[in-house]
Amino acid sequence: MIHNFVNEKNLERINNGDSFILKPETIAKRMKIVYAVLEDNVAFEIFNSPVSENGLAAVLQSHGYSLPYRELRDLIQSMLDMLLEDLRKELTTASNICIIFDGTPSICEVFAVMFRYTILLNGKYELRQKLGSLRFYNKSFNSDNLAAVIVELLLKKFNLKMDQIKHVICDGAYVNTKAVNNLRIIYPKLGHLICLSHSTNIIGLKLSSCLEIAMKLESKWCNMINTSPTACYCFKKYSNKSALTSSETRWYSWFEVINQIFENFEHVEKVIFENEEFASNLRKDMKELFKTNELKQQLLIELALCVDIGSHLV
Repeated sequence: MIHNFVNEKNLERINNGDSFILKPETIAKRMKIVYAVLEDNVAFEIFNSPVSENGLAAVLQSHGYSLPYRELRDLIQSMLDMLLEDLRKELTTASNICIIFDGTPSICEVFAVMFRYTILLNGKYELRQKLGSLRFYNKSFNSDNLAAVIVELLLKKFNLKMDQIKHVICDGAYVNTKAVNNLRIIYPKLGHLICLSHSTNIIGLKLSSCLEIAMKLESKWCNMINTSPTACYCFKKYSNKSALTSSETRWYSWFEVINQIFENFEHVEKVIFENEEFASNLRKDMKELFKTNELKQQLLIELALCVDIGSHLV
């Protein structure tokens, strides 16, 4: 997209007396690119002010480009206004409107609001979901801040009335729940749905906290896989599978590791016991979990329990 914006060659322009103007097909190409980007729900605010530090100009400049044509800026703004107006009109006739919001709980807060709704087309209801706002802030929000931003969006930007918003969907953080209660001052019939993915993740974390031996093995095993290519090679040689590892930013990745350990328990034992050439301290810690038959049986029970319950949650 950036390449098409700023790198038209003179061959794509025509002489217009003392100056050159873009060929009609070049203008059409630009309009097609801009419309496609905006229609695909790229955040409105990113394009809303090309001269701001969060605007398109700044994005381009960060890649070493610039916006040399004023008409291009006008084009982006005019198409943005058109798409915003289209969304406003669509929401006025929509039913069952829900809003979904979420933000990053840290400095440089990113806060997103989406609309999910149904519209009647040709006698049939169609479900749609579109991004309404994606904003960047230099501080984290409290519940009052969250409610104020959402109210501004709903009332000022999209003019949504009291009876049009049916539900709010978000995770179950305390600050979100309190913000929804604040929203009910203006939208008294507002329903509140807690994100099912967040809820099941909380259940999974509580489950993992009860599986002390299995989770200790998972932690030591992942540490070894992440730091020892030899361990990865040995597991691959025994099981003909690549060893999985968990990630703090991906829910239930620990379950995938537990599942693989359970399904390949004999191969995992071989990696831990039959090779003394790598990760000696980690393997020593893991060997303690197999020290007695009772510990080994407890480990197998915890692994099996995790697989049986975790598969439903995932």
